[in-house]
Order: sequence, then C-alpha cells, then structure tokens
Amino acid sequence: MVLQADHLLSTLDSRLDAEQPYAAKASSWSGGSLSFAVYGARSKGDLDVYLDTQRERVKFFEQLAQPLVPFLAQYMPVQAAGQIQRINKWKGIIDDFQQYASKGTSSTLLALEDFIRSGIDKIPAQACKPGAPEPGTDYFIQIRNNVAGQLANRCRDVTASAVCEQYGALSADFNAKLSGKFPFTASAAITPAEAAPDDIAAFYNLYKPGNDALKASLDDETRFGDDGHKARRFLDQVDDLRSFVVPASPEAAKEPPYTFDVTPKFRANRERESGGNQIIDWTMQVGSQVFQNKDPEHPGRWRQSNPIRLSLRWANDSIYAPVADRAQPDLVIRGRNAFFEFTNRWALLAFLRRHEAVPAEIGQNAEQGPYILRFRVQTALDPKWTESAERPATASATVFLHLKVTPAGGKDPIRIPSFPSSAPPLATGCTL
Repeated sequence: MVLQADHLLSTLDSRLDAEQPYAAKASSWSGGSLSFAVYGARSKGDLDVYLDTQRERVKFFEQLAQPLVPFLAQYMPVQAAGQIQRINKWKGIIDDFQQYASKGTSSTLLALEDFIRSGIDKIPAQACKPGAPEPGTDYFIQIRNNVAGQLANRCRDVTASAVCEQYGALSADFNAKLSGKFPFTASAAITPAEAAPDDIAAFYNLYKPGNDALKASLDDETRFGDDGHKARRFLDQVDDLRSFVVPASPEAAKEPPYTFDVTPKFRANRERESGGNQIIDWTMQVGSQVFQNKDPEHPGRWRQSNPIRLSLRWANDSIYAPVADRAQPDLVIRGRNAFFEFTNRWALLAFLRRHEAVPAEIGQNAEQGPYILRFRVQTALDPKWTESAERPATASATVFLHLKVTPAGGKDPIRIPSFPSSAPPLATGCTL
C-alpha cells in the first residue's frame, strides 16, 4: 500500500508539473495591461476565467492527493530526500487550498492570484531588476517567483533591443566621424586628420544628456558581459567631455565652444630641471596674446584654432645652444632660439598631451595641480668653448612650465578629460 500510494503521488506530481499551471505566454508581451498580455487575456473577465480554470485544475490534483499525503507521512518507514520533498510539497498545496477556502490571509494561492490580477501591472518599471524572490518551497510561491523571473527576462530582452539600437547608432556615428581624428586618438601624436567641430556638435546632438538608463542597462553583465562595461566606460568619457562642447556657465556661453582660459608660470619645477639657467628669455604665445617670464602672471584666452608657441632663448654667452631634434616634430630651432609650435586646430590639446610631465618628473616643491609641462631640448657646446670632461660636446636641457587651465571666465583649474579614440562594439547581447 505504501509503495502504491508513493507511486500514485509521484504520478500526480509529474502530471501537474507537465501541465504547467499559471505559465506565462511566450510572446505578445506588449501594449495595454501587462497582466493581460502575459496571460493572453483581452479583459478582466478573461483573466478571471483563466485563473478559475487554473485553480480548479490544480484543485483536481490536490483532491486526489489528499488521502495519499497523510498516509505516506504516517506509514512510509524510510523516506528518501526526493520523497520527503514531494510529500511536503503536496502537504503545502493541500494546506494552501484549505486557507484559500477559509479566506485565510496566509494563503499563498490567494497571493498568487492577487499578483497576477494587479501586482504584475505595478512592476513593469522595476521588472528588469526584480527584488529577491520570496523564500520557501511553497508551490504557489515558486510559481510567483517564476513569473516574476520571466517578467525580468522579458524586460531585459526588450531593454537590450533598445540599448543595442541606441548604442549602435551612437557608436556608428562616432567611429565614422570622430574616431582616429585628433584629439580622438589613442596616442599623443598629432594626426593629419582632425575632428571637425561640427561633427562633434552633431554627435552630442545625437547623444543628449540624461542617458542614465542606457548606461545602467549596459551594466547588465549577464546580458552584455565585458562588452557592456567597455561601452559604459566609453559613454562615461563622452559625458565627461560634454562641458567641453556645451558651455557650462553664462560666461562660457558668450564664447564659442572649445574655449579655455590659460595662465602660464615659467620654471615651475626648478628642482627637477637641468640647463634652465642658460635660458635667458621665456615667452609663450597663445593666439595674439604674449606671456613672458618677466611679466606678472595673468590669464589669456585660447579659442579653437589659435596657435600656441613656447619660445626659449639661450643667452649669447651660454656654454650650450639648442640643436634640432628629429624626434620632436613640434620643435623648431632658429639660432639660439627653440620654439615649440602647435598650429593645428586643437593646438592647446596637442600642447598639453605632448608635453605633460609624468608624476615621477615633478618635484615636491613644484607648482601643484594640472598642468606641469616638460620640455626637453638637445644642446651642443658652443664652438667658442673648449670641450672637456665637465663640458661634453652634447648635452640637453629640461625645463618645466605650469599651465593653469580653466573654463572661459572660470577661476578653478580643471583637467580636460581624456578623449576616447573609438566606440567599442556591443556584440555580446545584441543578437536576440
């Protein structure tokens, strides 16, 4: 009798699982009430009929199980783990129907029906990140958790489709018009191709502010994996650069985009320089503005396409004089003058990127804050001086300049964010 009862309960269990009561529909999850879409109902009356049918079908199995469960619990001498789990499952179903019949508040069947009737429509905005599933092995709680999980997966599918479309348009536009064009390059080298301001503005018109939802979606590791993290980092970089394109203050709005104020300070890192005492004149030109080491510090304004030149002049009686260096295309030597010249459209960015000192080159007493720029010039012994161990034929001079950069009209120094060189592809998760 025990073996027969166990066989009957196992058969009931298999048949109930095969029928999959309360299973959500596989498609058509869009438009109108989400609960109607999930269960293929056209009205509240349809949904009520569906729930009544499912409940009665489960009740049919529950009634068949009613005499088996207490018998097995009492007389089955040895119960395997699977048998114990099955008996407890059906005991819970029987108890749930008793609670449901008496309108008990602890009825998980009643809670499941309430969730399907009204709870589903309250959670679509949070369905992509559902809360922790309710604990326990109760049959109807597990059905609810399964439906909530399906909602989350479906939401993630729909969201992923939108993310793939939106990010795909952004990345295609960036890679076609900006990638590999200075300053959107990986290296400090100035490329012949330069990014056009109109193309940058057009990209930011496409990628408007308030994209937190898009970036948050890319953090879904199970959907987008490492591709999502790379795309998110790219969008973070783009957002960091937004103030560079869109004026962040009324004063900056009076100027064209890509405008900064700069304040140079010469010989800003003397403890780490060499040969600087032989340079008698320091001059920096920003557009038509001139800064000299003998003048009080004052700001100037750099606008897009303004050239930048740093001029270093060695004294006529200095032991060494500057010589050409093929490794530095921006360096021009004329007599005892060394000129670091940047005449491209993004001269300020090239100037900063090519010559920014690394932390190890900056002494403790140097001017603090961005930017400390390092300039190295090859030198040769002036023929009027005799070569010796103390005066070799060739040497070099290394000097530093502190350049304070602020937004147009601003006071607080800033560091211009790094420029992405390309928009990474989002392959993972975009094949649905």
